[in-house]
Amino acid sequence: MDKLIGIFITSFIIAFSGALMPGPLLSATINESGRRGWKVGPLFILGHGILEGILIVGLFLGLTPLLTSNAAFIVIAFGGGSFMIWMAFGMFRSLPHISLNDSTEKSGNNLILTGILMSMANPY
Repeated sequence: MDKLIGIFITSFIIAFSGALMPGPLLSATINESGRRGWKVGPLFILGHGILEGILIVGLFLGLTPLLTSNAAFIVIAFGGGSFMIWMAFGMFRSLPHISLNDSTEKSGNNLILTGILMSMANPY
């Protein structure tokens, strides 16, 4: 029982530290929540959970050596970092046009797919 409690506490701390790191998912959530409301968060998290589930299945199937390689680290770090820079550039470019009015304009993007893609773009 003590081991289970230790695993729970460790998992909670690791998950909480990941949730506190600003990244593409947080940026997209802030951006989309202003336009679409409260449903954005749960749908993005569902997308994130789907991606994590696929990752866990991949680890069980033996992808650990591939994912822990230096090449994978470089691709993930540079890909995620580049995506964050691209998002920041887009946000800075849109600053002159930002308003706090309740906009009814909604894009047709799939929020679950966006949650998956933003999680994939996270360099952490």
